[in-house]
Amino acid sequence: MFKIFNDDKGLTIVELLVVIAIIGLLAQIAVPEYLNYRRKAYDVAAMNDGKQLVNVVVNNIVSFDDIDYTHNESDGNILGAVDTGGNTRDPILFLSPSVRARITGDNDTSNMGNCYMEAFIYSVGGSIDPTTPSGKREFYCIVDETTGESSYSLD
Repeated sequence: MFKIFNDDKGLTIVELLVVIAIIGLLAQIAVPEYLNYRRKAYDVAAMNDGKQLVNVVVNNIVSFDDIDYTHNESDGNILGAVDTGGNTRDPILFLSPSVRARITGDNDTSNMGNCYMEAFIYSVGGSIDPTTPSGKREFYCIVDETTGESSYSLD
């Protein structure tokens, strides 16, 4: 009633090599696309952190908080963890993992009209740009209390 298949011999070496070649070809197409999407996702995270940084700095200027914007913890993920006197305070922003910032400018917020902060936000895993100091695609943020300008680059 039940027939036992004794004549099934499995795959030949040629069939196995064809399957491996097809899988290798698909991987060769898919992996670069995956890495490209991953770099773009890192860039978006850096860009979003730049937007948040501008908003946080403007809010702190309005509230007259004394923050050392140029102080950056060694891991690069905590910004504004000290005041201009070097005293610790609650950080103003935690950057996304792998996102870094280079911040410059006069950051005395004790009086109106004295804060100028510019930041270059980038992701360690982001798109490559050999023209920047980090070697990665950077997003530019600026807050200038004197002129009332606050902006960030989206390119």
